[in-house]
Amino acid sequence: MGKIVCVIDKLKAFPWRRYVKFAYLTGSWAEGRRGRDVDIIISPVDLETYGELLEALSNTSALQRIKLT
Repeated sequence: MGKIVCVIDKLKAFPWRRYVKFAYLTGSWAEGRRGRDVDIIISPVDLETYGELLEALSNTSALQRIKLT
């Protein structure tokens, strides 16, 4: 459970509003189960903002396995 709490805490602390209007956690992690990746649904953004968001996520420890939809 410790890894799940760590990832959830990092997701909460991430500055989502800098990039998107909303971000929803889905899949196994949202249900409290560890999965292979972290599934997040985000509001539509332009390609430049999407690239900036991916870069910011990849630079954040424990958030490299995020799949955005």
